[in-house]
Amino acid sequence: MKRARRTLVRLLASGALTLVLLELALQLLALVAGGLFGRRELAVGDRHPDDRVVLCVGDSFTFGMGASSPAAAYPAQLEARLQRELGPRWHVVNGGTPGFDSLAVATGLDQQLAEHRPDVVCVMVGINDRWRQRGRAPVGPTARSGFRLRTLELLRIAVRGLGLFDDRPPAAAEPVERTDARAFADHPLVGRWTVTPGGATAVFWPDGHGRIGPMQWQWRPTPTGLSLGEPGEEVDTGLRLEGAAALLTPAGREPLLLVRAAELDPDALAAHDRRQQFLAAITAERYGEAAALGEELLRAPDLDADAELELLPPLARARRVLGDVDGAERALARLRVLHTERRDGRSACSLANALQALGHYSEAVEVASAALQHPDADSAGLIEVFATAATQVLPRDEVLAFLDASLARGAELPAEARAALFVLRFRVVDRGDRAAALRALVDAWRTAPDAPATRFGLQMATARDFPAGLVLDTARAAGCDATEAERLLAALRPPAPPAGDEWTAVLHDNLAAIVARCQAAGAAAVIVSHPFRSGVTEDVQRAVARSFGIPWVAAGARFPADDEERAALFVADGHCNDAGYGLIADSVAEAVTALAQGR
Repeated sequence: MKRARRTLVRLLASGALTLVLLELALQLLALVAGGLFGRRELAVGDRHPDDRVVLCVGDSFTFGMGASSPAAAYPAQLEARLQRELGPRWHVVNGGTPGFDSLAVATGLDQQLAEHRPDVVCVMVGINDRWRQRGRAPVGPTARSGFRLRTLELLRIAVRGLGLFDDRPPAAAEPVERTDARAFADHPLVGRWTVTPGGATAVFWPDGHGRIGPMQWQWRPTPTGLSLGEPGEEVDTGLRLEGAAALLTPAGREPLLLVRAAELDPDALAAHDRRQQFLAAITAERYGEAAALGEELLRAPDLDADAELELLPPLARARRVLGDVDGAERALARLRVLHTERRDGRSACSLANALQALGHYSEAVEVASAALQHPDADSAGLIEVFATAATQVLPRDEVLAFLDASLARGAELPAEARAALFVLRFRVVDRGDRAAALRALVDAWRTAPDAPATRFGLQMATARDFPAGLVLDTARAAGCDATEAERLLAALRPPAPPAGDEWTAVLHDNLAAIVARCQAAGAAAVIVSHPFRSGVTEDVQRAVARSFGIPWVAAGARFPADDEERAALFVADGHCNDAGYGLIADSVAEAVTALAQGR
């Protein structure tokens, strides 16, 4: 009996020692891997003891929508002012993301605090809470940071397929129209083809995706041939197969002759499946998953330039949202190289998309404008990119003229692209002209009611409190019947407050949680108002600042009250221009300087 106990004790001691040694090895490996492969954009791990870091978190006004480039966003201008006032060792990190509300900022804050270890955190958030109304942030840490047991992490990886150790529900994904990955595997059209004449490559994947040259679409067999195009815009297409040739005859369009080039091998099918997973993760805003999949796809030995052009723009956006600024800019640099090598419409469209996503609006306008002259350009995609970027850098009248000219093309543009342009018009027209703004939104809703841009526009409109009579009159004038008009009115009603609370109470609690987490991480917090008198939002910000005894920066007070003078500080869609962001930077610089000097 004693021998058995001694044996058991030895086994337990041996197991414990093995676990300790394994943990030490994993921790050492993590340190080495972090040094070799970790993000280096701020080199925080190599910071000099005298370095000081300011982290700016918030929404599109922190990100810098409306600025001509990231260098003109308020965090970048703040850095220049702090270095001038306090010395060159002051650095500012732009942690803003367009569309973020207080819940989104609170959810990602722990990771940002762990990565950047800021001395000061400037928080500008609140205006998106009124129309998003998504509820309170969870109590306690929202992202893994600091020390953790890596043996447990290894076990987590080993059993993840069983669903054990899941500590948060999966992100809710937008509904994605897709078929089974092998639904059409037996169809004779599946494979690679060459278009004749011209030599472009066409690919038909067994999951119903396909492309001809740079154009992406969906396909499915029908009793009479094929259906080609996105849902709701399918084109009936006749199909005739003879040996290694296929003749496609889309209704109302020129026939297309294809010659079979190759079958799809298992590696190609697996790579395509991963690309679809990557795009689905981007759509569902699962950016961590998307970044990992994108990196894997970019390492594929048979990666071609067309695949890079498809992957890099959304990957750059994912990296930017995750705070990997250097990684995002590396993806952008690679797109610039590809565009320099190719100089075609496909490369221009990809580059313009990435430039817009990363805030290089002036360059995005230039690239998209030049690319529209290419005969092989995706005109719908480029028009949407140009219009979105133009709202940030061009005068309102020029943007409206471009939108009207583009919308006049009618059915030449896909329904979702037209809806996106109508929503841009809704955002750009003078806010005083409520009827014109509402008419643009009604047109978007009638064009593509389920398009992401339309849903986004309807969410934004709930905060404007359009009178029911104006909504119904505008809907009828646009051709809606009584049922459609009532449905639109219901879509424009503000959502019910979460859990029975007013959105202002939720904003207060989330903002307080943000400040508390900053202070727990050893960082001073500064709350910054938006560049306009936002009334209730400012009241909440001021109350939270007062309760914690921290600075509240009334940035809106620096902006003139006169409408003409104010107009010179904003772009068409209501974001600041470079000069406007300069005023915010001035306000915040004063508060941070006072903290640094102990005033």
